[in-house]
Amino acid sequence: MADGSPSQSQLQRPGSSRARKRVKVTRACDTCKSRKKACTGDIPCQFCVRSNLRCSYKVPYHRGSATTPLPSAPGGNVPRLASTPSIPTSAMSASTPDPESVVGAQYRGPASAHSFLDRAVRNFRGTQRALNSASEDAHASIFSHGDRHAPPIPESQIQWPSRAAVDWLVRRYFDFSSPTYRVLHQGTVEGWVNTLFGQEVRTASGPNPGPSPAVRAIVLMMCAIASSFSDMHDMPAEHVARNTLQGQQSETYYQMADQLLVQEQGSPSLESVQARFLTVLYLLGTSRMNRAWFNFGSAVQLLMALGLHRKQTHSRAIASLASTKVAIECSKRVLWCSFTLDEYLSLILGRPRLLREEDIDQDYPTLVNDEQIDAHPPRSRLQRNCLMDAPVCHAKLARILAKASQDLYSIQPFEKEQEVVLINSLVERITQWQSELPPLLGDWVCPSSLISIFQRQLTVIRLARFHALMFVTRPLLLRDYCQESEQGDDSIRLHLRSCVNTARATLELVLDLVKDNLLYPAFWFTQYIAFNALSIVYIYLIHSKKGRIPHAWLFGNDLPSSTVSPDLLYKLAEETQYHLGQATERNALAWRYNIVLEALRLEATGQISETSNDGDETMNRTQQDLGHHPSSQLVGANDNPPFEHGLPAEQSLVDWDSFQAPITYDAGIGTMFNFADDLCLDFWPQLDRLPTCKFIRYVR
Repeated sequence: MADGSPSQSQLQRPGSSRARKRVKVTRACDTCKSRKKACTGDIPCQFCVRSNLRCSYKVPYHRGSATTPLPSAPGGNVPRLASTPSIPTSAMSASTPDPESVVGAQYRGPASAHSFLDRAVRNFRGTQRALNSASEDAHASIFSHGDRHAPPIPESQIQWPSRAAVDWLVRRYFDFSSPTYRVLHQGTVEGWVNTLFGQEVRTASGPNPGPSPAVRAIVLMMCAIASSFSDMHDMPAEHVARNTLQGQQSETYYQMADQLLVQEQGSPSLESVQARFLTVLYLLGTSRMNRAWFNFGSAVQLLMALGLHRKQTHSRAIASLASTKVAIECSKRVLWCSFTLDEYLSLILGRPRLLREEDIDQDYPTLVNDEQIDAHPPRSRLQRNCLMDAPVCHAKLARILAKASQDLYSIQPFEKEQEVVLINSLVERITQWQSELPPLLGDWVCPSSLISIFQRQLTVIRLARFHALMFVTRPLLLRDYCQESEQGDDSIRLHLRSCVNTARATLELVLDLVKDNLLYPAFWFTQYIAFNALSIVYIYLIHSKKGRIPHAWLFGNDLPSSTVSPDLLYKLAEETQYHLGQATERNALAWRYNIVLEALRLEATGQISETSNDGDETMNRTQQDLGHHPSSQLVGANDNPPFEHGLPAEQSLVDWDSFQAPITYDAGIGTMFNFADDLCLDFWPQLDRLPTCKFIRYVR
């Protein structure tokens, strides 16, 4: 067994006259591994088929990224390379990456930032080969170009799930999968399910006088999202489709729903918006951000066409539901959930928001649970725990983020003194928002003491608050405080401490999710915020090492020295970065995060040499350099080392020798990570967009 992945040069096209090299398999199945047999790497593998044994890949994989095994060729009729997983002919081309690992994308920031990204990535260190962006995914739709490829779905699997499976997945959706993006009414959905299966709806198309295509699509999308937030062993065995790989079942439901929405005719309805909003959430969780953004645009246009952003919207425009009260509440929910999601998509992709706050005068959703909206007689509005508290609080925080994006990250330059004033104002708003949180979402609540949905809501709100604080205060990390003109006042030091300590708290929260086995691949929100926290920690360590941020500034009289210990920060960052890749191996976006983070980690530990000024010159650094642990180089040659006592190799929490991620860049990132120069404020937005830009791919 070999640990390396096959290179593009090793994969020869069928019929090639050149001699084919034997390609080694990255991962063996559990049976072959235990019996030390040669494995073909697909499922079921040839040995298990010949021996009539069960073929599985459930044993944890610790030697890099665990590839998802491809299905073996039926009957052995499809020719395959010896000792390799089954690879489609289209995937054999050197210009077409493997469907399971492709992450090349065309996400770009504003036009003014595109030239910067192009220059930054041309100078990325550690380039193995240049990418041909023009030929990459040449046959993909313009709306999904660069997205992670969807797993293939056999035609035999395209069928409605059983009633028992739908009931289980709907409960899973409401109890776990929708903490703050709650756009549906549970009682209404349950009524839809009863109607659907009462009429024996078993096909995705065809005339039927029952529920509309949008309603059917909503039910299917709930099943798709719930499946993506569930491991196969979490679901009852009778609800798991036979001969289905991880991710195929949820993808089947999504594709069926997508076909239904394509067939939708007539005037749009509230359900039309809800269904498309759910497709956006699913696409984000499966690393298809480009397609998600375009789908979100359609949802927003329908939302505005129905007038859901205005108070004066007539109830008949949204009275497609049985209850007008439910329809009005759901219209408020989908509006403010869309506003929240719009802000995060804007930050991640570096694109303008689609919903403008000045165009909205709609109220927030009423703080009542679903069963109380249309209760007869009406129940008291006073209640101890309300599931709508978290969505409304999240929307209010999104408005603060929108203000910060507009003012603090403006394309118009402003004085540094004005920047501090803006940060003070935004931090005060976040503090005020936090003080108004209901007790169940406060700091003193232990998540493990709550039921599943409240636990998820508490985690999401905490992550959102951590992100907001980091987003507002991180510009101060870019200054050079060793200069006399940059001597900070008390507020600057306070905000710097808050920024670094919040990043530390974020990493600890993510590691708690790992410990509880709750870091699902579909947690795109958690991955994005973890990336923000890791980049802040690495930037702080880099600047502290260079003496730009006095280390004593992060030690207040009320803070123990261990709170922001560089050794502790690095250990937390190292472990979190490792788990971000390991626990989300099926999510391509996590690997693009790791590419940027690895460059920052090497810079923080002093392993990156001087970059050539020639953007087209490939740096001669091998994969072994990535695997070499930096513990012996932690202390810089300056007078302000970030690691006062170094970090001995035996204390490493991550075995980087086994973490051999074949990272591929477009010829270097030196200009962006050239820390010899001062960093401008635009560094942070560019760094946010970098993992989703088209110039970076993860290639197995």
